[in-house]
Amino acid sequence: MKGLLLLCLLLLIGGQRSSACPHLCSCHGGKVDCSSRFLTVSLLPTSFPGGTTELHLHNNQLTTLPNGFLDDLISLRSTLLKDTGLDKRM
Repeated sequence: MKGLLLLCLLLLIGGQRSSACPHLCSCHGGKVDCSSRFLTVSLLPTSFPGGTTELHLHNNQLTTLPNGFLDDLISLRSTLLKDTGLDKRM
């Protein structure tokens, strides 16, 4: 029971910042590469390293991003979304 409570607290407290690279992505410096992972909106990572400056999401199955998805990534300078269905570079 204590383990479940701890897990719930971690999920509630955990925002978009983390020191760990998302499970389905690769990270190098400030670049987080989640491209070509067959990601849908429901499979998008929920946290990213705090120093993320580039986020690559191209070649996935995304047609939209959740509201506020990038809001907490204060160091983010570019996001590559080409070939996702969103077809934009932010």
